[in-house]
Amino acid sequence: MRYIRLIILLIASCAGFTALAQDGLAINRLFGNSRGNAWGSETYISGGQLRKMKLELYRSITVENPQPETVAEIERLVKHDGAGAAEREVQLRGGKLYYGLYRLPPLGGLNRYVLYLNSALDGSGKLILVYIEGKADIDQLKKLLKK
Repeated sequence: MRYIRLIILLIASCAGFTALAQDGLAINRLFGNSRGNAWGSETYISGGQLRKMKLELYRSITVENPQPETVAEIERLVKHDGAGAAEREVQLRGGKLYYGLYRLPPLGGLNRYVLYLNSALDGSGKLILVYIEGKADIDQLKKLLKK
């Protein structure tokens, strides 16, 4: 019985670690909780098929036809986290952040990435924010994104 409790405790602590990896980031507040996400539609994937791609966690938010103040707030938070990135690719349009790929410092042996795309700037009406963590390096991640 003691071993079962120990195993349950270990599993619970490991599951919580993945969620905590994002906690120190400004963008964390954008992701929903048990009541859903006020910013837009949210996707959360962990384990399973991701592990085949050397990933552990995928979280994304898609905002359809974002209001200017929504874009400004999300962009501000992304830039804040991006300032501490170990590596970054950024594209601006009209002085606004259009695209950003940020490799954050690893945490707990996992690489962490923030991806941002404001395609509302070119007329599609979507803003997408993605947080990914796993063992994949940035080149492997870029290959996955091109698929």
